[in-house]
Amino acid sequence: MTSPFGDNPFQRSRADAQSLDWRVTDAQRDRVLDYLGQAYADGRITISEFEKRMEDALASRTRRELNQTLSGLATVPVTSSVHSAALAQRRRTDATPVGSVTAGMVGLAPVAATGPLVPLIASAVTEKGTWAHRQIANQANAQIYMCIVLVLLGPVLHVTGVVVSLAWMAYLALTVIQAIKGFKGETWRNPITRVIPFQIIKEGEKPRKRIGR
Repeated sequence: MTSPFGDNPFQRSRADAQSLDWRVTDAQRDRVLDYLGQAYADGRITISEFEKRMEDALASRTRRELNQTLSGLATVPVTSSVHSAALAQRRRTDATPVGSVTAGMVGLAPVAATGPLVPLIASAVTEKGTWAHRQIANQANAQIYMCIVLVLLGPVLHVTGVVVSLAWMAYLALTVIQAIKGFKGETWRNPITRVIPFQIIKEGEKPRKRIGR
């Protein structure tokens, strides 16, 4: 089986069997964790595989053990300091496993009759500029606007019957869809925030469109 490390500094050649028992450094573990995160983001491994491989990488002591965490994956490139900085910045604005779960859970909270409260709190505590903050801020804005519409239709304009029922159905549907998109790590803006571009909660810089998406 071809080594997943290729010409990596901590596995120079397949023939160098003795070096597999050498101890690895924290920097080498961090490089493997970065690569596993990218493999998960690319869809090459599942969330359960990512978590298991990540735990094994953190617990590894030798190169042999660290090699096993990348079994079946492509070659890990030698990473320069410039590339590392660029990669870190890109991942800051990309979805992460933790960010996806957070966005999904926050997105479901309004279904429990909390309205925009939980998204507002979450948008205040998540790190600005991250994918999670951008998604949660959009959830907060959407919840505020949708609640205003429901209040105007009901208590203010005294609209009843089919119109209000349809409005509530749309509210629930958009809320659940946004939560599902969050769990999947997909960048998605609630349609109502497209109609009302003003941002009560600043969502940050809009993500650049990628070729093919």
